[in-house]
Amino acid sequence: MQVVNKAVKGGGWVSTIADVTEQRRNEDRAIRLASYDTLTGLPNRAQLRSHLSVELEKCSPDNQVAVLFLDMDEFKSVNDSLGHLIGDELLKSVSSSLQDCAGPNEFLARLGGDEFALVVSGINNESQVLNVFSGFIKRFAVPINACHISCQSTQVSASQWHLLTD
Repeated sequence: MQVVNKAVKGGGWVSTIADVTEQRRNEDRAIRLASYDTLTGLPNRAQLRSHLSVELEKCSPDNQVAVLFLDMDEFKSVNDSLGHLIGDELLKSVSSSLQDCAGPNEFLARLGGDEFALVVSGINNESQVLNVFSGFIKRFAVPINACHISCQSTQVSASQWHLLTD
């Protein structure tokens, strides 16, 4: 509820009471759509930029940031051979699997298509980074049941792993 009080010329007040529940829901939905991927629920590219900007401001020699970019191999062939519905289910399964790996100092985002990024904060040595990233890479070593609507199971692998630290 929103209450607005206005003084009336000559004395007195006019109060307006309005139910703004639907307006607030629409505002929240617009913010969500602008910040999160609608298929996977992961933060999107805009959220990644914002998060990375904040983390880079906090960087120091003993508090570094690492970024891992992931591109799924042969994702197009899954879409082409099994259909986009199955491809979407695969993306949801992969993103869920990656989220399960993410720890409290890790930020996972979907960049679009079959591309993901992982930001790891609070890094103070390279072996710490490699340890975190190896866990994510291992997730792709096992077949993923890509769909709940089909009996298909597919092997997903990742390429273009890039490590950026400062």
